[in-house]
Amino acid sequence: IGCEEHHVADTSTQLEIIGRWFIRIAKFGEDKFKNKTLAAIAPSIFQILQKIRPTKHTSEPTISESVSEEISDVPSLFMLHVGMQLKQINIQAITREDLKDQFCQDLGKQFALKLWKSRIELTLNKNQLQNPQSIDEYVSSFPSWLMNFFYAFLT
Repeated sequence: IGCEEHHVADTSTQLEIIGRWFIRIAKFGEDKFKNKTLAAIAPSIFQILQKIRPTKHTSEPTISESVSEEISDVPSLFMLHVGMQLKQINIQAITREDLKDQFCQDLGKQFALKLWKSRIELTLNKNQLQNPQSIDEYVSSFPSWLMNFFYAFLT
């Protein structure tokens, strides 16, 4: 008597765990690690993509028979869990709170970059910003995107 019926969903679970790990890498990983990870997995993904064929009746492609024959033993779900635990890799789903923190960090980086790229426009309007003749002149001296940001922030 085997326990195969208890492990029918293991492959799907393993793919979900690996997928969550990849999402964490994409959202929170350092660029160097992201690049190394992508360089390591991309050849395997492209190898699979070459061997699948789309079907007309489903949204999921089917894998050719030759690939099915090439598939070797997949490591067990237990082994995947052990490996992730040994390397202290968080495989929990990303929470909304994680995304909020990351979103704010990403927004701050984008804002800083946009401000840096606007430095020429700000330099050209330096005199109006330092010595405005009116509040309207002062406000109109800022780049429009920055004014839109402040208006949205205040409303």
